[in-house]
Amino acid sequence: MGMNGDGVKGFAEEFRMLEPHLDERQRRLVLAARARSLGRGGISRIALAAGVHPSTVSKGIEELESPEARPPRVRRPGGGRKRLTETDPGLMTDLLGLMEPRHQPRPVLQWTTRSTRRLAEELAGLGHRVSAWSVSRLLREAGFRLSTSSRPLLAGQRLDRDAQFHRVNEHVQRCMLAGQPVIVLSLRRRTQTTTAGGTAAVSTATGAGDTGTAADDDGDWTDQPVDRDTWAVALATVCGWWAESSQQAGHLLIVADSPGAGGRSWRSELTRFAARIGVTITVCHLPSNTLRWNQGEDRIRSNVLLRLPGSVPSRHEVEMRVIAESRDGADHALIPTPPGPSSWNYLVTP
Repeated sequence: MGMNGDGVKGFAEEFRMLEPHLDERQRRLVLAARARSLGRGGISRIALAAGVHPSTVSKGIEELESPEARPPRVRRPGGGRKRLTETDPGLMTDLLGLMEPRHQPRPVLQWTTRSTRRLAEELAGLGHRVSAWSVSRLLREAGFRLSTSSRPLLAGQRLDRDAQFHRVNEHVQRCMLAGQPVIVLSLRRRTQTTTAGGTAAVSTATGAGDTGTAADDDGDWTDQPVDRDTWAVALATVCGWWAESSQQAGHLLIVADSPGAGGRSWRSELTRFAARIGVTITVCHLPSNTLRWNQGEDRIRSNVLLRLPGSVPSRHEVEMRVIAESRDGADHALIPTPPGPSSWNYLVTP
């Protein structure tokens, strides 16, 4: 039986609690046992979740499969190498210095359109010896994540993506200075490839700092393009947050961490929401195929699992990060929509 992304994340949290109580060999064996239970691709998934090199997990699997070859010592010869950030203290500083926007203290939004291989090459030019795999691990530790797309990128699209990030970053700063609320929506849809029998069910959960859990979660899950149902969950999350937080604003900026404009249904429902609360809404979409990090203290997560007869089970996940809330004495003057493609930046009026 496979393990979905939530299962791997749960294992990572459990492993972090157990790790201080494990010696190096026990650590390898725990990782190896979980990787073997995942089957194909388990080594890389567990290594990424635990923050270790895949070779560590592979060595543990060798020890599991050959118990008679148990080493006479806990630590393998040459084991226990120090972390790169310890042996090279300036590495993380220089890596974050390669992120955009450059030379901006405490930016709200950071990103890069360069590959980890390219970043490793640039770090080498600065005197750091680091691999692309290590760059990926360091970025994840710093809070970055890769947003991918199934569509291949053309040469000009890379420049367009970078320009869009600058537009969004400037608009976020403008709204914050005006005392208007800013939120970031991260959307994800998964479909189940291996299903277990069961009755149709719908499970939802929404709450600050809470992760919704859905029933009957057996099988392997694969990421799919965001659909109409996922956007509906996103809007419900925004509506719930607005009502509970009692926002007093004349403008709301929604940064959608998902490509595409959401379709007619999303825009029509968003127009109804804007009319109900009497607030103008600007929506900016972040491009895909980009490593990015969004600042935000409060998080609201919504998780909906649909298991309808005759259809493939689908999970719709939404995370909302609150970057700024409305401020007393805020300027309610209309904030112009950022330039750029209308599918990326658009205004919804009451």
